[in-house]
Amino acid sequence: MLQASPLVDQIIGFVQNLRKEDLEKTPGIAETLNFAAALMGLGVADLTRDPKVLYNSLATLLKTQNDRAQITTEVSQRLAGKAA
Repeated sequence: MLQASPLVDQIIGFVQNLRKEDLEKTPGIAETLNFAAALMGLGVADLTRDPKVLYNSLATLLKTQNDRAQITTEVSQRLAGKAA
């Protein structure tokens, strides 16, 4: 059986947790794939290591300005911690 990498597991958990937040538009599969590609392109191996990089990569997941304002660095770190 093929086993996912720790980052893939974190991404899935992070997006699942993010979808539980009160967002105007929840991220779907396309946004999740864009998020994963952005993180891999940035060389991220762990969502909890660099809060600024994680926060900046949220532009690939969050579709509205209100959602971007709601998910602060602190919120993204909380969600990443749950996903780790």
